[in-house]
Amino acid sequence: RSFKLSYYNEYKSYLRMTDITIRKAKFTEEEALKSLVNNVYADCEAEYWTEDYKRLTDARFKDYVISQELHVATVDEKIIGCFVLRDLELDIGKCKELSMLVVDPSERRRGAGSKLMDYVVNTAKAEECKGVQIELLEFKDGSDKWKATLKKWYENKGFAFVKHENFSDFFPDFATQLKRDSYLSSYIKTL
Repeated sequence: RSFKLSYYNEYKSYLRMTDITIRKAKFTEEEALKSLVNNVYADCEAEYWTEDYKRLTDARFKDYVISQELHVATVDEKIIGCFVLRDLELDIGKCKELSMLVVDPSERRRGAGSKLMDYVVNTAKAEECKGVQIELLEFKDGSDKWKATLKKWYENKGFAFVKHENFSDFFPDFATQLKRDSYLSSYIKTL
């Protein structure tokens, strides 16, 4: 009986993921989104950053909302994830850049991340983009378990490695908060 109930609950949860609504973030969601993003990054990238590092600051949040780059995923009005999506010009032409893809830990392994990625790819296709780029922070002296899992997930979604660049060259202000030298690794999915 408990197995059937567990299976039923997982099935209900999976079906619920088909009801994800994705929309632009609102200023009224600042605290909820900063909490979600900063908690996920504090957990997943604790080995990378000093304790005072915040992935989503007040200033960044405001900039993302004003520019309409921050997207929110909800199910039944509950925020379950978010991401930043912006225009990017690459050698191959107009592309989208995806960053800060976050899914609430309680909603993971139920298809939410895939739904968000599908939305990003479909948006890029609708805007006749040539690709979608993501960047991944990685240690120069080797990958950690979480990043290895994340890279595999991106590769399964059709992303291919492009290049490593020094993180500090692009974000010198934030580099001072890194615990170790790191790369900003670029991956692209051509459309």
